Amino acid sequence: MSKKAFQPWLWLQTKGLPAFQKKSALLINRMTADPSRQHWTALEPSNNWSRRIIWTLVALAGFGIVWASFARIDETVQATGKLEPKGVTKEVKAPLGGVIREILVKDGELVEKGQTLLVLDTEAAKAKLKALEAVRDRVAADLALSLVQLGQSPQLDQLNENQRNKLKALEAEYRSRIEASEKGVVQAQQAVDGARAQLEASEQALRIREGMLADIEPLVKIGAMARSQFLKEKQEKITLEGEVKNQRASLRRLQAGLEEARQKLVNTKALTQIDFSTKVEEGQKQLAELENQLSETRLTLRYQSIKAPVKGLVFDLKPSSPGYVISGNVPESVLRIVPTDFLVARIFITNQDIGFIRKGQKVQVRVDAFPYNEFGDVKGTISKIGSDVLAPDQTYNFFRFPVTVDLKRNFLDYKGKKLSLVSGMSVTANISLRQRPVIAIFTEQVLPFWDSLEKL
Repeated sequence: MSKKAFQPWLWLQTKGLPAFQKKSALLINRMTADPSRQHWTALEPSNNWSRRIIWTLVALAGFGIVWASFARIDETVQATGKLEPKGVTKEVKAPLGGVIREILVKDGELVEKGQTLLVLDTEAAKAKLKALEAVRDRVAADLALSLVQLGQSPQLDQLNENQRNKLKALEAEYRSRIEASEKGVVQAQQAVDGARAQLEASEQALRIREGMLADIEPLVKIGAMARSQFLKEKQEKITLEGEVKNQRASLRRLQAGLEEARQKLVNTKALTQIDFSTKVEEGQKQLAELENQLSETRLTLRYQSIKAPVKGLVFDLKPSSPGYVISGNVPESVLRIVPTDFLVARIFITNQDIGFIRKGQKVQVRVDAFPYNEFGDVKGTISKIGSDVLAPDQTYNFFRFPVTVDLKRNFLDYKGKKLSLVSGMSVTANISLRQRPVIAIFTEQVLPFWDSLEKL
């Protein structure tokens, strides 16, 4: 048969309290009884006051036990920790190189989102931007001139007076080259036409001379005409044949010259188009490079003022004075900002107290820098409980579970003033676990004694 476990609370209600009352009544009777009499009487005034006091004490003790059995108090756990930003620390970097002209903040200063922190020197960037814009305008104008030469309509409103004069000179030079080539073609054509006319005349004279020789040759045979005259006419014919041959060769040369002049005209027009097309290509490429440089320079000017990405506290400020040089090879960190828009309390709960910790439990967070009895506390709610225990270290020499508490506000209200809380402040948190009867406080002292008796 198994042995029942001893229950102190049940024993106190069923046996302990009745036995205590019985013993108290016997003790009171003995203290108030008259030894000379066999029975106690309430009519004796000498013992009335003591009996009333004792019964009053007994009543108070009984009432206290009953009240302690039913009245409940909150069981709280106290834990320590510190305030931390809910978001991660923001590292502020300078995206481009430069020289710092002004430092507008200092370590530990509270800054707003978008507030200017550092100002870089802009003189060099502004001068570079102005020079690049001037070069860009010249290249754009030359590009417009080249496009005009390619047959596109000019946008004269984009050209200044000097560029318009240059456009006129280019157009005149272009027309001059074309006209020279066209003039060469005309001259070659005229030479061909003249040579062709001379050839036709010489061929006609040769035909006439051949006809005359054919007519007088029979006369020479019959002696009607001198042979010397016939030979003279024949010599004239041979001379005319030579001239016709030479003129034909000359005509071919002139025709070749005409074709060459025509080809030169075509080449002049084509080379002009190629020349301006090449200039357009180069101008467009150069213009694109200049636009990239202008964009980079404008970006440099844009980042001459380094602004705060979030509201928070400045720390790890590297530039100590104006003139600090920032390398432009890679983005360089210049400071960090601890966000203060949302703070949480990171506390540590012991193994003995973690059992009743739950998400959503209310927490009273007291900031050590502001005494609780004067400044009060900040309400919070448990939002996260660590899933694993942390080993002891130099700061905490016990095993502990990390717990995160979301704060309802990031300040303490003291006499109408808001006292801002800062990340890193140490805190003490009171967590209400459950309600327990008041008498449990006393039974906790007795239970170890009964446990030791059971082990005997």
